[in-house]
Parts: sequence; structure tokens; C-alpha cells
Amino acid sequence: MNLNTNNQNLMSQDSRALNPRFVTGISDAESSFRIMIRKNNSLKVGWRVAAYFQISMYNKDRVLLELIQSFFGGVGNINQEHKDSIQYRISSVKDLAVVIDHFDKYPLITQKRADFSLVNTVVLFGITLFTYYLSQVFNGIWFDIDPVLLAAIPIKIYSNAEADKDKILKENKNKSGIYKWQNLTNGKCYIGSAVNLSDRLQFYYSNLSIENYLKKSKSHIYSALVKHGHCKFSLTILEYCDKEKCIEREDFYLSSLKHEYNILEKAGSSLGRKHSDETKKSMSHSHKGIDHSGRFQPGHKHTEETKTKISYALTGSIHPDEIKKRISEAKKGKPKIEGSGRPAQSIEVFDNKNNSTTIYDSIREAARALNIPSYKSISKYFTNNKQKPYKDRYTFKKVN
Repeated sequence: MNLNTNNQNLMSQDSRALNPRFVTGISDAESSFRIMIRKNNSLKVGWRVAAYFQISMYNKDRVLLELIQSFFGGVGNINQEHKDSIQYRISSVKDLAVVIDHFDKYPLITQKRADFSLVNTVVLFGITLFTYYLSQVFNGIWFDIDPVLLAAIPIKIYSNAEADKDKILKENKNKSGIYKWQNLTNGKCYIGSAVNLSDRLQFYYSNLSIENYLKKSKSHIYSALVKHGHCKFSLTILEYCDKEKCIEREDFYLSSLKHEYNILEKAGSSLGRKHSDETKKSMSHSHKGIDHSGRFQPGHKHTEETKTKISYALTGSIHPDEIKKRISEAKKGKPKIEGSGRPAQSIEVFDNKNNSTTIYDSIREAARALNIPSYKSISKYFTNNKQKPYKDRYTFKKVN
């Protein structure tokens, strides 16, 4: 590099002071912003994190590096990097604040701008706090790649979900993204997503809605909120994203962060859901007399109701009123097995036309309320893992 430091375009009125725009320009070309993350079991939190800004040049350009160091108030150090090159590096959090202040005023324009933003975020978050955060949320993952690093840097943290309720609902109105509840007592977490965070989070503050939900289904996070209270929870906004990306991004965080309160291991899926003992009993009862091929075993006796149904199915006839009456009478006196039948699936519906989110107790209820001819249309939406809004208007999401 051959630079003339006497050029008035590079220097300000003081012959030893560089033009701030020149400093940004040469940084765009020659500098690097880096975050180093290493697993270190000798440290209490288990991680070592460092952020730094550096510029490397040939030995003959030492004067220029010294001018840049002087421009930043003399912070940092210039050391021999290789036989024919030297390096100026700033790694102290206090000193990096000087660098951040400069590039906030005179922004970078190349890819370096994104690298700077990453360092800026970590420094503002606090190296010590950031390191502790890593130790709390990761399952011993060794990494040194940006995507996972970004997953560890939250957008917002509300340390007391009860005291910050109004702030939470106001600041996240009409925003879509990924959120995390964390129990401050035991550290357990829940990760979720919403096309309208404010509306979704409002549900967590409705004791009546939570109680009604728990009467017919199971939710670890709802039960924990009822037991401990919102004051024992923090709420973190992990990321804001497009509505169409919510499920995809939620899956990313579910695979990266701890989430003890989540029943489902995959966003929008029923995989991982455990049946209650009552439901298992009902399922077992309904399968008695059926072998592994799905056929009834020899000697199995059908009920009168079943015989009637089979008869009319074979003849193609529609049940006349008297047959329906017979079936009804056959059912009388037979108590329904406790817990039998599939529990209703609550769903969240975002209406992009009205920009509103509504939670329904079941898929059928949602279909009726939205004038959708068949509830099966919504069921297929989940089965096919669709992301595009139904009829270009409604986006459906299962409520865990």
C-alpha cells in the first residue's frame, strides 16, 4: 500500500490528524471486526468471548497505522503480525466504544458494516452478560459461526414479565417474531412464535383463557405461569421476522436453545405430544379385538349399533329416522370412557386483511367463525405444512 499522508483529502487542518472519512474508507478496505467464541471449561461460565477491531498493513506503513491509532485517542496496540506486516488491534470493551462512536457517525458501506453491527451488538449487550447468556441457553455446543451466534443475541429482554406487561404489549404491537419465556426460579424456558406478538402475548396474561385451556388440554408453560406467577418470569424477544418466516425461525431456535417447557419439538407439529392415561385407555379400548393388520380377530362380536351401521353401509341406504333412533337408544346407559376422544386443538388465526389475531378453542370453531365450508381445509393446512395464507388471508398456527 502506498499512501501519501500529506494529502489534504486525507488530513484535517492538524497535519497529524486524519480526516474521519478517510479512516472509514481505509477501514472498509483493510480492517476487520471479529467475535471470538470458545468453549472453556476452566472458566466459571464455560465460555470465553472476545470482540475486536483490527487493521493489518505492511511494515512500511507503520506511520499510517500510528496516525490511525492517534485518531482513535491512542487506544489499542500495534504489534508485529508477520515478518513483513504489522497489525493495529483494539480489543478492550472500553476502547471499542471509541471505535463504535466513530462508525456510528461515519458509517461503513461495504460488508464490513454488517461485521461492525455484530461487534456493536455484542459490546452493547455486554461481553460478561453475553458470555453468561451463552452458558445459560446452549447445550454445550462448540461453535464459531455467525448464525448460531446471532441466535444468542436477543432483540429485547424484559426482566420482569409482570412489571413490564404494558411495555411488552405496546412495544410488540403488530410485530411478528420469536419469543422466549424463562422461569427465573428454575431457569426452564419456552420458545414460541407469533404473527402478531402483542395479541399472542396478551393470551399469556389472561388467567381465564389459560384456565379454560388447561381444563381440556396440557401446557407446561401455562401451568408454570399459573403456579409461579408472571413476576417469576422474564420474556425475551429473540427475533423479529416476516410472518411467513415465523415457523421456520421458531424451528431454528428450538434446535439451538434449551426449551424444557415446550411439548412439541417442532413448530406447528404434534410430534412429541404425549397422550394422557385416560386417552391411552380409550385408544386401547377402541382397538380391542383388532390384530396388527387392522382386521377384527376371529370370534369378535359387533355391537348392535355397529351391525346396523354395517348393514346400511352395504346397502347404500341413508339412515332413516327409526334407525337413528335405534342407534341413539343403543347408546343409552353406556357411560363414555373418561378421557376418550381426541382433545380439541386450539389454534391461532392471523387475519392479514384486518391485521388481527384470534385464538380459537378448536379447528371446527375457527372454521365456523371464519365461514370456511369445511374444518378439513384448516386440517390440511397443517398436514401439508403450508406457509402461504389460506385464501390469501388467514394464517393458522397451533397453540401448544
